[in-house]
Amino acid sequence: KTGGSVLRASTGPSSSSSGPQGLKQIAVTPPQFRLWDFGGQEVFYPTHQFFLTARTIYVVVVNFAKPDLRSLEYWLRLVKSISPGRPQVLVVGTHADSVAPGELMEAYEDLKERAAKFAGRRVGLVVVDAKSGMNMAMLMEMVCEIAEKTKWFGKTMSVAYLLAEHHLRELRS
Repeated sequence: KTGGSVLRASTGPSSSSSGPQGLKQIAVTPPQFRLWDFGGQEVFYPTHQFFLTARTIYVVVVNFAKPDLRSLEYWLRLVKSISPGRPQVLVVGTHADSVAPGELMEAYEDLKERAAKFAGRRVGLVVVDAKSGMNMAMLMEMVCEIAEKTKWFGKTMSVAYLLAEHHLRELRS
C-alpha cells in the first residue's frame, strides 16, 4: 500500500558495500496515483478521449445535492465506450452537507441506481463532504482497494525500465 521496498537488480559491480558483488540496491517508491481533472464544459468533450485508457481508475465527481445527470451520463457512457472490458469506475457525490440528513439515504440509492444504469453495470459510489471531512478517508480507501483488485496495478516492471527511470531521475536532480 504505502510502504517502500528495495529492488535488487543485476547491474554489474555494486558501489554498495552492503550488497553482494554484482547487485545494486535501488529504492522503489510507494505506488503513486496521477489525477487528471477534465474540464466539464462541452467545448472540452472532444479532447477527453485522448486521455482515457484501460489502465485507469475513473473517479466521476457529481454534486450530490444537485446532481447533473446529463453530465454523469456523458462521463459514464464515455468511459464504458472507450475502456475495453470492465473499467474501474467510482462515482463520488460531493456537497453531502447540502442534503437534509433524512434524505441522504434516498438520494444515495437514487444516484447509485442512475449511475449503474448509465454505466451498464454496478459502479462504486461514495458520498463525501470536504468541509467536514466526512468519508474522505473512505474515498481514499476505496480508490486503493479498487487499484489492488485490478490486473495491472502492482505488476512487476522490467528491471531495465526501473534502472532507466532511476538514471533519468538522477540526471534531473
